[in-house]
Amino acid sequence: SDEPRRVALARWIVSNENPLTARVIVNRVWLALMGRGLVDSPTDFGRMTRTPAMPELLDFLADRWRREGWSLKRLVRQIVTSATYRQASVRADEEACLSLDPDRNYVWRAERRRLDAGQIRDAMLAASGELTSRRGGPSSELDAPVRSVYLQVMRNRREPLLDAFDFPDRIRSCGSRNVTTSPLQALLLMNHPWTLARATTMSRQVRSAAGYREEAAVDLAFRSSFGRSPTADETEAGLAFLRQQSDAAVAAGRSIEAARDDAWIDLCHGLLNSNEFLFLD
Repeated sequence: SDEPRRVALARWIVSNENPLTARVIVNRVWLALMGRGLVDSPTDFGRMTRTPAMPELLDFLADRWRREGWSLKRLVRQIVTSATYRQASVRADEEACLSLDPDRNYVWRAERRRLDAGQIRDAMLAASGELTSRRGGPSSELDAPVRSVYLQVMRNRREPLLDAFDFPDRIRSCGSRNVTTSPLQALLLMNHPWTLARATTMSRQVRSAAGYREEAAVDLAFRSSFGRSPTADETEAGLAFLRQQSDAAVAAGRSIEAARDDAWIDLCHGLLNSNEFLFLD
């Protein structure tokens, strides 16, 4: 061929005779949405890797994606509107399903998984009302209230929250994130000034928006954190917690107003540290 070598390579990559490109990208999208790829090793589709449990599904999605113009938006829409994606993470007949498919290869329920590092940071900023809406532009300083994708990545100055929750080092290729559990993560969420600042801002935000009506503010705190209103028992538990914390602080010498402020910060801090906030069901 007389065309430049890079053009020839690009044409071969997207050629119908090379199905690997579409399979790899579709698998990456499935992994991001489902928490687990159709092929377990997203960076290795070689002969030594385990055969996917549903190769027909992978080929169907890859072929349809090519025929529909390589549109990632259409691919994502197709997956997230499927009955498979919209499953709950628990099933009444889970034991029976596990006996038939103990490795959950056939996606008969959703994978319960922790938010990744950037999602945790972004969710805290969103819950506190601080997250700014921006699209594109230059990178930002680590303390900027922007989505984590816009933060500067510097090998010698890492963001503590992202680093604790397995953010890639950006030096080596990372096909899928590590998911570790360590005491440092819990200590950082409980004690780091950044997370405490988010709880403080969130407490002020929900109380102000609710007109300082405590039951309404508890409802708003739950909706900001979990995207749902609290149950009657949760509302009562939240109000009881506020009373208990305030009374203890007043007994320790704090003013009534300061004690109330501290109690609200503690409540919001607890919501931001909860499993329901940190995990996706």
